[in-house]
Amino acid sequence: MRRKNWSSYLVLALASAAVLPSFSRGEDKPAADTVTQQQMLDEIRSLRAEVDRLKAQSAPQAAPAATATASVAPVASHDDQVSATKAAVDADAAHRQAYSLTAAPITSGFDGKGFVLSDEQGNNVFRPGFILQVRNVTNWREDAKKPTADDNDLENGWEIRRAKFYFTGNLFSPDLTYRFQMANQTNGSSFVLDDAWAAYTFYKGNPGKFSAKVGQFKAPVVHEEYEVGDEKQLAAERSLLNDTIGGSSMGPRTQGLSFLWNSSTDAKADFLHAEAMVHDGSGNIIAGGAKISKKVNGKTVTIPTNVPGSVNTDYRDGKTSGAPIVGGAARVEWRPMGDWADYIDFTARGVKNPLLVVGLGGDATNAVNMNYYHFTADAQYKDPSGVAVYGAALGDFTSFHNIAGFNNNFDYGGLAQVSYYIGSSGLEPFLRGDVIKFDDDLVPTHNLISELTLGVNYYMGGQGKWGHHAKITVDGTYLPLGSGPVDHLGTDELNNSYRNEFVIRAQFQVWL
Repeated sequence: MRRKNWSSYLVLALASAAVLPSFSRGEDKPAADTVTQQQMLDEIRSLRAEVDRLKAQSAPQAAPAATATASVAPVASHDDQVSATKAAVDADAAHRQAYSLTAAPITSGFDGKGFVLSDEQGNNVFRPGFILQVRNVTNWREDAKKPTADDNDLENGWEIRRAKFYFTGNLFSPDLTYRFQMANQTNGSSFVLDDAWAAYTFYKGNPGKFSAKVGQFKAPVVHEEYEVGDEKQLAAERSLLNDTIGGSSMGPRTQGLSFLWNSSTDAKADFLHAEAMVHDGSGNIIAGGAKISKKVNGKTVTIPTNVPGSVNTDYRDGKTSGAPIVGGAARVEWRPMGDWADYIDFTARGVKNPLLVVGLGGDATNAVNMNYYHFTADAQYKDPSGVAVYGAALGDFTSFHNIAGFNNNFDYGGLAQVSYYIGSSGLEPFLRGDVIKFDDDLVPTHNLISELTLGVNYYMGGQGKWGHHAKITVDGTYLPLGSGPVDHLGTDELNNSYRNEFVIRAQFQVWL
């Protein structure tokens, strides 16, 4: 509407500008009236044509301007949508970054602990590893072949005591961890499943940190077995006490669900740990593993002595006597001083602050015709000077039911060890002694066995910087009454009751 009025006014103004001079000229020259009128009409037509031309030129320019003006808001709105969409995509990518194995750049290499494959955030971590222990063993037993003929026995040879392959790490988040481990048989050619578990930390805050762990792993009872790995032992092998009535006699692994609690998420303020597990039952070695038979009402009754735990088994309960059915285990640890990281082995190598940890553990298993109970109390101290001390008291109680003629069985024992790390040389001499007292009812005579182990570790790499990853261990063990009535191949001690026995082990270890 405004354009129409403007155009009319423009036509009138131009027409007036042309007519008024003509009228003035006509007044000045009245003789030329007729010609002047014709010229005026022609000029008006010319002016109108010019106006039409100008209108035609101005219309295309005005339309884009109007269009541009009208489209300012839509264009801005589109930009906003693009920005919003990009922001949403970036947010979604960031959210998915933690849950994708391919979304983030990959980092790999050796980080001082081992080889690692990880994303940059550390949400997805894969650590492969292996443990290799090559050992030469010499075993001498007094009167072992023919005790009445004074015929001693000497055994010497090599063995691959351990060859284990494993991978561990976390998936999607540092809170979801896992471990899978296969191991060789000491006296066999096949590999068996050791560990297969996953753990998730589902709460962090006040009152600490709560986690759950499910799968196959060691019952949380004996510190020497549960928390100190094969590669982190002080001697070449765990103690006979552990092998007979401790952690090794309980399976050493079982299957189930465990709950863990740390008193604080801050490592320095975290002074208390607790763990409780429900499982398919642990095994047991009764009275050192001797075959025990009695005549009851004229019939010979034999009780099982070596009872396997729940390792690689399905959900069904065993039906034979002594087979474990269901059980539970728990362990509590109190750290008044030191760092938890120094509690995972027995050496004082690399310790910067004095460490003291006191622990209590127990296990109860219901089995066919009997119940097993294990318990322990232990304490560990380490000092930056290189001194490390560990002591433990263990008990093993078996309650028989529906087996006439057999009383309950209670075995117990203790262990003490001390070591001194000489940092400048990488050498660490150590001394360990343990003793086991079997129940009088099942082992009426010579029911006390013991071992005394003296040895040295050499940590390789110059001043021992490679630690447990590459070390040589040489130790000797003396057993005044032998290792008991059964072979303890795990400790390289052979059955030899009531007579002297010596074992010398030289072991080279590589651990990645």
